[in-house]
Amino acid sequence: MKKTFFLSLLGTMVFFFGQTTLQAQTTNDKTTFTKKADDRQAKLTFTDREHDFGEVEEGEVVERVFTFKNTGDYPLMLQDIRTTCGCTAPEWTKEPIAPNEEGKIIVRFNSAHKAGQQRKVITVISNASNSSESLVLFGTVLPKGGSK
Repeated sequence: MKKTFFLSLLGTMVFFFGQTTLQAQTTNDKTTFTKKADDRQAKLTFTDREHDFGEVEEGEVVERVFTFKNTGDYPLMLQDIRTTCGCTAPEWTKEPIAPNEEGKIIVRFNSAHKAGQQRKVITVISNASNSSESLVLFGTVLPKGGSK
């Protein structure tokens, strides 16, 4: 029984130590640690995350292009973009974005039947280390025929 327990414990330790994310390299009595290739990740970095569209008349469509860059070391894929309502429609780069390359997300807000203060949140889902990021469109929709 003790022998089985000891072998199980030893097997578990070997498994977990084999799963470490760093590799040790010893040269000239110095040990350095490097990342394995499997540890590479994409990183989503936006130029800006918010846009104030100011005042628009009800019924106008507001469009904003959000640009982003992959500042990681692995190809970036935008997997989904979610909006808070059907009045906000996103379009985005579907191809993988290589490290240090840029992509864009175009967001259109249709202000029909949306008079008053507006704040629309756009959630970007990706394979990046920061896998969920938020963008915001905000402003005021004036009733049709109102003054700007």
